[in-house]
Amino acid sequence: NQEYKHYITNKKASKIRINQDARSYAKVTIYTAITRDNVGKIKIDAYNDDNIKMVNKRTNLLVNEVIHKTNTLDKILIIANKDYITTINKNSFGSRNVVFEHWNNLTGRNDLRDRNKVFVVSLPFKPLIHSYNLAHKHNRYGNSSETTLFQYSNIADDIYQAIMRANLRTTSNFSTDAPKCDIYIVLPANKGKLRNLIKKKIANLLVDCKWADWEFNTINNEQLFSISPPYQPSETLLAILDSIEKWSSVNDKVPYVTINELAEIAKLSIIDFKMKDQKQILAIFRKALNRKIGYSID
Repeated sequence: NQEYKHYITNKKASKIRINQDARSYAKVTIYTAITRDNVGKIKIDAYNDDNIKMVNKRTNLLVNEVIHKTNTLDKILIIANKDYITTINKNSFGSRNVVFEHWNNLTGRNDLRDRNKVFVVSLPFKPLIHSYNLAHKHNRYGNSSETTLFQYSNIADDIYQAIMRANLRTTSNFSTDAPKCDIYIVLPANKGKLRNLIKKKIANLLVDCKWADWEFNTINNEQLFSISPPYQPSETLLAILDSIEKWSSVNDKVPYVTINELAEIAKLSIIDFKMKDQKQILAIFRKALNRKIGYSID
């Protein structure tokens, strides 16, 4: 993780090559869903009617989703933050064999190794001060980029540790490979670096595991998490990209396109490029280009 990288950099630890040929996770499938809904700590406020309605609605959809994705022979593990686990633990999942656990209560556990279906319905949460402390420990305090990496690295570590409590850490009598296990994880749409870090860590450690989209079951046109439709570039954006490609073929020795040139390509005449504040120019240009192509630029 990010902290371990600093130990290596400072020569306090060495990289150790692991023989990954000894074990395969080919029977393990990771189902992911990318949503703009809240996937962090689910707060429970017993004195807030809107909050109660939201929690009850999400819980009913979760029950439906788990029942739809499993059968009576499956042994199910549902992972979320403590407050939400306490709430859904009171609900019936029919004849399903379900165990509930919250973050910070999973590392090192061995009693969940019979679970073959895992649902991660909220991501681990730690106060930002935890990441600040790690940054300070490695002389990176004040570096927002490093602090974010520490935060994301810890989340990825917690998720890996959590899913490894299930049966994929066991072996059969006739094989060293992991048994069949289905893992469902919800991921935030607005944190691409975090998604990539989680997927990279799991893919590196669970050799040969498969990846698939988590397709939700619906009730009355509602589902557990809302999923954005696949992105389709607008005709305007395609025209802009085509113009830039043509510009690049003519200016192959120029490493970048200036704002003025890109504005001319995109026909954005509304920007006043006589402003001296470069940050203001970039902000206005970004908003104008977003409106032009009809899609947000990361």
